[in-house]
Amino acid sequence: SSLFLATCGTGYDLIYMDHGETSPETAELHRRDAELIVQRQLLRPGGLILIDDQSVGEGIAGKGSLSIPYLLSQGFQLLTPPESYQALLQAPTPA
Repeated sequence: SSLFLATCGTGYDLIYMDHGETSPETAELHRRDAELIVQRQLLRPGGLILIDDQSVGEGIAGKGSLSIPYLLSQGFQLLTPPESYQALLQAPTPA
């Protein structure tokens, strides 16, 4: 997935992230992929990222434990409720 994100076009409405089993290594891979998505501006303004196998209840755990805080620091909004097993984030839109 990282190779694809590093070389693909831009302007996506939705990117679905669900690679690897839940582990610290997969969380790091998701963070690197999130950085590629932001740096390469792969999403349209208001576009969505869906991270599977994720819990955002009492603290962020799972595959997105590193990528979700990064995306939030980049202005993304978390749209899913804490009890969800997926995390849906929306890219910022211009003011």
